[in-house]
Amino acid sequence: MAGISRGNVLLQFAALSLVVVAALGAALGFLGQRIIGERIRDSAASTATNTIRPPLEASLAGVDASAPLSRTAYEHLDEATAGLVSDQTLLIRLWNREGLTVFSTKEGDAGRGFLGKDEVQRAFDGETVHAVARGAGIAGGAPAPDQVLRVFSPVGVTGGTPGAVLEIVQDYTATAALIHKTRTTLYWALGGGLVLAWLALQGVAWWSTKNVSRLYARLAYLFRIGQHLRSSLDLSEVVAQTAHDAAILAQGQYGFVCLLEGESQELVLKATYDHEKGSIGYHNRNVDDSYLLRAAATGEAVSARLPERPLRAVFGVRASEGPAALASIPMHIRDRVIGVAAAVRHPSVQAFSPAELAPLQELADQAAMAIEQASLFAKVRSHASDLEMSYDTTLRALMAALDTKDAATEGHSERVSRLTVAVAREIGVPEERMLDIERGALLHDVGKIGVPDAVLRKPKNLNRKEWEAMQKHPLLAGLMVSKVGFLEGAMPILLYHHERYDGSGYPFGLAKDRIPLEARIFAVVDAYDAMTSERPYRKAVPPEDALQEIRANAGIQFDPQVVQAFESVIRRLLIVEKDVEAA
Repeated sequence: MAGISRGNVLLQFAALSLVVVAALGAALGFLGQRIIGERIRDSAASTATNTIRPPLEASLAGVDASAPLSRTAYEHLDEATAGLVSDQTLLIRLWNREGLTVFSTKEGDAGRGFLGKDEVQRAFDGETVHAVARGAGIAGGAPAPDQVLRVFSPVGVTGGTPGAVLEIVQDYTATAALIHKTRTTLYWALGGGLVLAWLALQGVAWWSTKNVSRLYARLAYLFRIGQHLRSSLDLSEVVAQTAHDAAILAQGQYGFVCLLEGESQELVLKATYDHEKGSIGYHNRNVDDSYLLRAAATGEAVSARLPERPLRAVFGVRASEGPAALASIPMHIRDRVIGVAAAVRHPSVQAFSPAELAPLQELADQAAMAIEQASLFAKVRSHASDLEMSYDTTLRALMAALDTKDAATEGHSERVSRLTVAVAREIGVPEERMLDIERGALLHDVGKIGVPDAVLRKPKNLNRKEWEAMQKHPLLAGLMVSKVGFLEGAMPILLYHHERYDGSGYPFGLAKDRIPLEARIFAVVDAYDAMTSERPYRKAVPPEDALQEIRANAGIQFDPQVVQAFESVIRRLLIVEKDVEAA
């Protein structure tokens, strides 16, 4: 029912059910009025036949009705039918197999043929037939009714073969009136019944949509709870949220979560929620409440009515006054129980019903998955942190070993890595990039492993061949580090830290913004540290002279904006150093 209001659903159902009920009513009315007409005509025909046929058959005893009747037989029939003709019964006739009248209560009618030979033939076949016809010419000189009921019935049956067919013509007015009255009664009864049926359908629809809406709201709430629980990777947040949701879902006063921990799988209280105060408490103590332990041991929900002052052992204080209901729900993950979620409803005189436990069980199972996810993430994060620390320790050991190849650069990698990070923060580089910048600065000279020691330690200027060997170290560094996935973020400094702002650097000759920002930052820091450190071929330059040289090369070798930020950082560091020396 998402996106469709319950009112719209009910209106649409009311309209559709009205159409269906109306169509059903029309079909039943049409069928009913036909059945009523047939039944009443059948009844009228049967009554007329049962009244008139016995005396006629008595008069026809021993008479061959298939041939013209003798005067004596005719007179006997005339006497037998004299009292049967009335305002209701208008005409009585006998027909032979040739379709001729052998007797009629209407003078001058005997011997005539009948156009409706079919009805006569059917009556000779043993069937009583009736039909409604026009009344013209039926009553002789008397006013004829608009319609009459003709009834044809076999008489004078000898050896299973009728000797003649009796025709009874009755005034149809009373029968038609009875049919109309009965049909009217049917229409009113059918209409009333259909209205009641339609109203009953609306009641069923209202009740059904109410239950569906309630179920949908419950499922939607559980879905939102599940999404919220799974969105968190913090175990404390997950157990606190579960305690909160258990209390809200149970409409209770308290909710709490206990987890099975340790090799002994002891039940440990982790979080409680007090709905009245709106407060969440975090705990880490063992509980031995029998209902909680039973739920954890059996894997089945436990509902109980608690006495006065319940759960003192769980909360550590008197949690409530008076009796309360406890729902203790195991939290399943696959085929095992990892803990118990519980809710306390107070005051209460009865335990939770199975219908009330069902949504709590669904919540507990969703919470179990979220708790498992958070626990696994915590373990992975711990392992990753240990692994990352091991990586960084290994990198520092590697660079320390590399620095020992050249006594003049000892400690250089550590110094430039710290200073590069400080300048990057000054410029406003996002904090999440700092680790990659620090690693890039730390590893910037790793490519020198492939440069001969004689070249690295040469106190004089390098010749062309030696300089070409030295210029390859950024590429060597990139090649080495490209094999290590977690160092991918360090590549910009390794590859581009010898590029110059004016495009005259190496190994690619990039210029300005084509050089990555972290490489531009490092270039300034590296130059400053090189100038202020002792080298075999020259002495260290004072910080102020080094800064002046860097300012002079802004826009040529260095990015002017980086130079400005670098100078701000160095000024602060120099002030701190002076304060320390003065102290």
